[in-house]
Amino acid sequence: MPKKKCKGKTAKGEKCDSTNLVSDCGNYCKRHRRQAPEVKRKREEAKAEERKAKLKDKFQRRNEDSGETSEQPQSTTKSQSISTSQKPQEEPRTEPQHAESKPESEAEPVNKVLKRFQLAVNEARRDARDKAIAEFADNFVPVEEYNVVKDELRTLKTEMAAKQVFYDKLDTQLEKLGTVQATADRVYKDYLTLRGNYELEKKAGREKDEQIAQLDKEIADLTEKLG
Repeated sequence: MPKKKCKGKTAKGEKCDSTNLVSDCGNYCKRHRRQAPEVKRKREEAKAEERKAKLKDKFQRRNEDSGETSEQPQSTTKSQSISTSQKPQEEPRTEPQHAESKPESEAEPVNKVLKRFQLAVNEARRDARDKAIAEFADNFVPVEEYNVVKDELRTLKTEMAAKQVFYDKLDTQLEKLGTVQATADRVYKDYLTLRGNYELEKKAGREKDEQIAQLDKEIADLTEKLG
């Protein structure tokens, strides 16, 4: 029975052929475990719980800050009343007031608005930071997966280096073979030339032998007639 293969996909979008599956995430290998629906669901639940805790903490701090601001004016009024009761009554002094100076009743709301604005800015910064951290966590490659890819890359580089050495040797052998082939072609060409010359010489020798035989026959006929 063939083993089940991983349902995950590589960074290039290709199917993973690994059969070394992890038991707690279904048909996914250790490298693509984060792609399993169950693991994704647990990760989203953990992120949601973390967001809830942060929001709860945020509202709690906001309530504490608003409580401090509401208690501050009361304490100041009490201290003012105590100080006025303890001090002896003095004649009111008429001091010149500037046209730009504002009464305390108007300065306090401005401070509250500034504080709320600062709180809103800090909250926006925290939200942006939390969002950036969440996006980084989604695209983050665990150390285990990085080590697996690193080992595969190292093995691939070693195999490529060995293949390159083999190809270099093969190129050298082919170059030598080409030299030998060129030499063999030249020798064979010389052989054909020599064989052609030999055949010509052999044919010429055969013709000479026939001429000599004809002359011998004529000489024999003449000797018979003279004899």
